[in-house]
Amino acid sequence: MSETIPEVFETYLAMWNEPDLGALMPYIKQSCSEDVIFADPNEYTVGREDLVAMAAKVKTMIPDAKYRHITGADTQNRRYRYQWEIEFQGQIIMRGMDVSTLNEDGLIERIDGFFTPAPLPLD
Repeated sequence: MSETIPEVFETYLAMWNEPDLGALMPYIKQSCSEDVIFADPNEYTVGREDLVAMAAKVKTMIPDAKYRHITGADTQNRRYRYQWEIEFQGQIIMRGMDVSTLNEDGLIERIDGFFTPAPLPLD
């Protein structure tokens, strides 16, 4: 069943849109467990510090990129899947899907990201 994106995922997404690389950790502390796992085709991190370091690295490679959710979330058993995209200089440079798990406290404990090979039409 499709629903709106839970606030914890909006807080996590806000970290990706934060321009100050020194201000990323508060977003992660509010949204992710201490031992959060992030896994996608390019990265695998464990823990808040490693996730922030990876995000800072990516944000340095594509400064001023805009990250956004493009669907609601399907959910079952504390797992959520939703699609996102990255815009850079007016172009969609990547789309993908995350499957994320929340712990019993409602924090993200795992994010599994999948990339689409090229931007797909929305219809």
